[in-house]
Amino acid sequence: MAVVPRTLLAEVARLFSLLSDETRLRLLSELHESGEASVGDLAARSEIGLANASQHLNRLAAAGLVGRRRSGKSVLYRIADPRVEELCAIVCAGVQERAQAIAAVGEPPRRRRAQTSAA
Repeated sequence: MAVVPRTLLAEVARLFSLLSDETRLRLLSELHESGEASVGDLAARSEIGLANASQHLNRLAAAGLVGRRRSGKSVLYRIADPRVEELCAIVCAGVQERAQAIAAVGEPPRRRRAQTSAA
């Protein structure tokens, strides 16, 4: 795996920050399922308010992750960067594997915080 040059780390962090929001992930999931949809359809399917959906879609569009086109009076959104779907597939597979492993053996032990001693 290629190491990310330090000059790109801020951009990588910004991308992961955008994808760390559950609402945006729900919108992306709905776009993955539908291929293309209006803000109203996405808001309804994601069970969020129209203004909230619009704001999140605008952020995703500004980053180039989703694209939009006008169709009559509607604006339709779609996933514009195929790497988003690839990344989500990798992460989701890892989460599912971990959940299955935990279910098979029970809850993993919690990490203990390192104790610091005053000398």
